[in-house]
Amino acid sequence: MGVFLAGKVAEARKFLETHYLNDGDLKQRRMDEAALFFDGRWKHLDGIVNVYPVSKPSFLPGKPVRVDIRADVAAALAAQ
Repeated sequence: MGVFLAGKVAEARKFLETHYLNDGDLKQRRMDEAALFFDGRWKHLDGIVNVYPVSKPSFLPGKPVRVDIRADVAAALAAQ
């Protein structure tokens, strides 16, 4: 975060793409996250996302529910 706030965007992006990879298992996710944060792009372009409810008190994830977030995203972007 400090690198980004210091204006070193390329360095911040490289850090995000190359750290916390869990032995390479998370490499694609980190690349996707970098595209979201630095380019405003996400690989799921259809506007439908999975929302995972949790069971309390264990907080174990339940079966995902597909939710259309296009209107919410459009409203958030329009408010900028």
